[in-house]
Amino acid sequence: MRSLIFAIDSCGNSLQYVFVQYLFSGTEHEVKRVLPHGNAKSKSSYRRVLPSTIEKLKKTVYEKGKTAKESLDEVYCMSGDVTMARSLSELPRGPGDMYNARHSAKQSRGNSSPNEKSEGGESSQVSLDNIWTLLERAKREEEQSKDSIFIHECSIHPDLFVVLATDQQLQELQLFCTSPIEFSVLGIDPTFNIFDRNISLTVSTYRNLKLVNPKTGKPPVFVGPLLMHQRKDWKTFSKFAHSLTMAKPKLEGVLACGTDGGKALIDGFKRHMRFAIFLRFFLHFKDNIKRELTDRGILLVMQKKQFISEIFGTQEGSVKYYDLVDCNSENEFDSKLDMLKQEWEEREATHGSKLKKQTFFEWFQCEK
Repeated sequence: MRSLIFAIDSCGNSLQYVFVQYLFSGTEHEVKRVLPHGNAKSKSSYRRVLPSTIEKLKKTVYEKGKTAKESLDEVYCMSGDVTMARSLSELPRGPGDMYNARHSAKQSRGNSSPNEKSEGGESSQVSLDNIWTLLERAKREEEQSKDSIFIHECSIHPDLFVVLATDQQLQELQLFCTSPIEFSVLGIDPTFNIFDRNISLTVSTYRNLKLVNPKTGKPPVFVGPLLMHQRKDWKTFSKFAHSLTMAKPKLEGVLACGTDGGKALIDGFKRHMRFAIFLRFFLHFKDNIKRELTDRGILLVMQKKQFISEIFGTQEGSVKYYDLVDCNSENEFDSKLDMLKQEWEEREATHGSKLKKQTFFEWFQCEK
């Protein structure tokens, strides 16, 4: 059993420090801390938050005039804070819980009937009001100075299209993504339907080559210009690329773009960044390969791992074993791939479902 003992002053107010006393039913023993969960990236302990606390966090989306920190503090106190809570699960873990709960609440509200009013009594007109506020802000920024512009383009007809970028982001894209001596890949990653009304966010990223992350020894990844949009066709992405090159004409000289392989995205950016080569994100491509192997009836983890290691290589401790993706030229890549053809086809014939006419080797040749 755990009991909390706190001192009070002459006015009955609790003092800053609290004594924690543990009473053991048997012999005294060490109180073990909660271990991190299996997929944790850090050594800190993991704890779940009670559904009742998550519901309290969700309700803050309807509260006007309060910051996220103020709402989080209020929920923390409502749950009993550290002195009155029956367990740590009753308390929010931090700002991340607040943002996740609010996002979930907004999604639920967005999926409701258009004529249905929200808990706060507001109709779907709120979104239109927010768009009008966005247009007003864009106009004010334009009137102030070019250096202060964050909303570079904003239109709501026929669909929502908003380009967000600071001058520093554009300057650094130009500096780090266009120099043939040393350059960063411009990453472009569409994240679909993260807002209500079918609004998506496309995020661009780049590495700041003047800095080094002490943990990885590599330049850190920075967020670049953003696009809020409703359509996902090549015209939308072409318009995004055009907006960037209009703001900084030298961005036409971007040397490499990393994408998830989406045809619409690549076709749109190719029209304005004509010198760029388009690369696939390893994580996206690896997921696509795993999915394709599953569809072909290759279900065992070890069988999939064999294909993956032959494509992406493996790492054991500090030793990296190179493979297909590490080839230095197209000829070397094609030569290594041809050497794998017979082995892949035999392996697929043995372990696969044989439902598809096209072999995995032929699929990979089309997708690479």
